[in-house]
Amino acid sequence: GRIDVIAKDLRIEKEDVEAFSVFLRSLTPFPGRQYSSEYENLVTPELSIKTVDGKLTLSLNRDAIPLFEIDENYARMREELKKESGPEAKEASKYLREKLQSAESLKSQIDARCSALLRLGAFLMERQEDFFLKGPVFLKALTMKEAADEIGVHEATVSRLAASKYIDTDFGIYPIRMMFSSQVASSGGENYSKNAVKEMIRTIISENDTGKPLSDQKISDMLAERGIKAARRTVAKYRNELDISSSFDRPS
Repeated sequence: GRIDVIAKDLRIEKEDVEAFSVFLRSLTPFPGRQYSSEYENLVTPELSIKTVDGKLTLSLNRDAIPLFEIDENYARMREELKKESGPEAKEASKYLREKLQSAESLKSQIDARCSALLRLGAFLMERQEDFFLKGPVFLKALTMKEAADEIGVHEATVSRLAASKYIDTDFGIYPIRMMFSSQVASSGGENYSKNAVKEMIRTIISENDTGKPLSDQKISDMLAERGIKAARRTVAKYRNELDISSSFDRPS
């Protein structure tokens, strides 16, 4: 990062040093990765919240939910065994009864989880309406406790519901966990979430067409112009979480 010193030692312009720096950061010590045949893990969203005829519509993707049905033959078999006498018939009937009860319990748990997931989706559709209508930068601060209180479950249940699950939106597929984020201070009193600010940083870097790299401090100043208080160190932290190696890099 010592641009002045490098430019002086190499007797070249600072702009050339910055250009070389951007190029060097684009290189990788693992060139073989581009030829990798590694399996690509595709995401199947459990929920869909999209605009249909001008209104947000929520739906549950049944293909992403385990299909669970109980074969009716086992129930008929148990009824037939109940008509028979003898220890073997009673033992077999008891075995089938226990297994059928266990299967019904599992089916009820899956149905309850689907119901809770739909309630969570309805809550998010209401509380994050601007996000689903306008895009990621309009994501509001929201906690899992607020969701738990609203849909009538424990906070840990919301955490499990959100774990490794996704929502299909008009702007792409996003993790449900992304909907929950702490609030970032703003001068105008707006309810900006941490994730929304991260999306703003991503947009600022990707839309930089000045021909010059943006420093973390410059990004901080640009956010301040929008009424968002984010120190240089905070910008650097968010940038790293976005997996953008440097504010001097342009996302590919």
